[in-house]
Amino acid sequence: ASVVAWLDGLRPYAAFEQLGWEAWLDQATLACEVVHAFSRGGELRLRPSVLPDEYKLLGDASCIARCARRRDVHLAGDVVRCLRVFGLPKDDARIVRGCDFLAASQTSSGVDEGGWPTRDGDVTSYAAFHAAAKAVGALYEPDFRGFGPALRELAPADGFAACGAVLRDDAAMAAMASSYKADAHDGEERRVLASLSLVERATRRLAGLLKWHAAMQSRSIDDYD
Repeated sequence: ASVVAWLDGLRPYAAFEQLGWEAWLDQATLACEVVHAFSRGGELRLRPSVLPDEYKLLGDASCIARCARRRDVHLAGDVVRCLRVFGLPKDDARIVRGCDFLAASQTSSGVDEGGWPTRDGDVTSYAAFHAAAKAVGALYEPDFRGFGPALRELAPADGFAACGAVLRDDAAMAAMASSYKADAHDGEERRVLASLSLVERATRRLAGLLKWHAAMQSRSIDDYD
């Protein structure tokens, strides 16, 4: 969180016309890295309101269009991946344009067949790997594991509520687990669950799973014969 505070001096991000390609490239790459950090490398989905400045920069249609015009696979892949993290559907025009560019850019012949062109013709093996990794990472649809940001202290004032997840501390989860266990004794679980709303049932199920997970974490290999 202390490192993120340094970004305040860079926000709002400057327009391309003020920077030119090289400086704008650095700025857009930084914005992508911020999204990756908040989403734990793309594992967590983010609402645009979590990172409004980054979304404004990367979500502008001119951003992916500029990547395509410059034939920069590295940044184009990064931008498409970030837009997916922000929840854009696969048929969004920006996603479609980025994926079409990446698919068309794949090398179809020669010693680099199956790869992607590198920035400024860099011939190092790392540049080739980086271009391919960014392209492939953007072309497939991600399977998110939850909602971000990755660190609770980075969440906006409304927490996770707007994206469907609810933050609860360990004490609250333990209390729900105990309540679930008490209500479900003597074969009454089905009746109890039937009287609850869908959200309440899901919350109780989650509490039970977390309690089971905690119990499993406390066991050692010696507990298994």
